[in-house]
Amino acid sequence: VEGFVTARFRFVAPAITLVALVTTAAPAWAQYGATNGEWPSYGGDNGGTKYSPLDQIDAGNFSSLEIVWRVPTPDGQLDFEAITEELVRRGRLGESPSGTGNPDYGLSLRLFKATPLMADGLLYVPTPLSLGAAYDAGTGENVWVHDPESYLNGPPASRSNMRGAAYWSDGEIERVYWGTTDGYLLSVDARTGEPATEFGDDGRVDLFTGVPRAERGTYDRFGRNLISVTSPPIVSNGVVVTPVTITDYVIAKEAPPGWVKGIDARTGELRWVF
Repeated sequence: VEGFVTARFRFVAPAITLVALVTTAAPAWAQYGATNGEWPSYGGDNGGTKYSPLDQIDAGNFSSLEIVWRVPTPDGQLDFEAITEELVRRGRLGESPSGTGNPDYGLSLRLFKATPLMADGLLYVPTPLSLGAAYDAGTGENVWVHDPESYLNGPPASRSNMRGAAYWSDGEIERVYWGTTDGYLLSVDARTGEPATEFGDDGRVDLFTGVPRAERGTYDRFGRNLISVTSPPIVSNGVVVTPVTITDYVIAKEAPPGWVKGIDARTGELRWVF
């Protein structure tokens, strides 16, 4: 899908039943698999079961589904001409590695692969260019957009490809987390999209910190960031587990390692490294 988020589906006749189900009461995520129409983690739950017990859609009625709403992604609303000019001015436009001929390096909407999260009536989705957005699951109305402007810091280590985010709540605060093409982990208020100021440095943690051969402000020979994030984090027992992406197109012994970090979900403090 290029530049569009396609909504959940409904039946042509009993649409209101599914709407009621999607907006039902608080989730019981402690059970195995996603429950109550919620989808709070990339794989449905932290076990990655990708299983929902909802039974309203089956082989007998699948052909009756229709699109309820469709909205353009936040990436599609950006001024690409102005962004490209700024990247050229900064010398950060980058290039595709020789021989790959890959159009997905740099600014690209071609790799919109994120699985939206669903929690308490809102859908949360990150974009290929590291923007995050929330939508009303019933209407498609945009609730908020958070733009960290990661695209101004040069191309990602691999491609502009974001597969998902993570949702966490302690019963009082709600947070959404995702990584960026320029190697940060972000935390925002799930209801407003505003940075969680108590998390790291005003809502973000620098994933370059403490990683050998990964000094922020240095780039590979194609002008790309040394560390990016494409895979979604997960949150377990108050710890955000975040992977990173390093390039596998040009192998060099000087490349940084792809360390996984455990980061405190409230404060952004480093808890462990693997």
